[in-house]
Amino acid sequence: MRDEEKWKCPWCEGVATTVRKSICDSRQCDCGAIAIGAGEDDWDEVTDEAIGVFKVKTRPESAGWDAMLREDIQRAGIEIRKGVTASDLGRPVYQYMWFRRAPIGPRT
Repeated sequence: MRDEEKWKCPWCEGVATTVRKSICDSRQCDCGAIAIGAGEDDWDEVTDEAIGVFKVKTRPESAGWDAMLREDIQRAGIEIRKGVTASDLGRPVYQYMWFRRAPIGPRT
């Protein structure tokens, strides 16, 4: 898979080129959206990274439950979109998710 396919932003369709300092595979697009990817075995790291990046306050009952933590992220006004699934020979399957702060104002 080519980088421009892997890092294509689902909102602006640009290619995320800014490599982020992260424990996950992560880049930021010029529009502000952030892609975060991890292997299937480390999927919770993607959620944890998004919570930290966007400073999301989570509910105590969400602790340890990835689906509930993702709900907390969305309740905080962060949009989530599924990215690509990538695998290379000899490497684990990576799943990428995109996150961005929802625009403020009327929706059209």
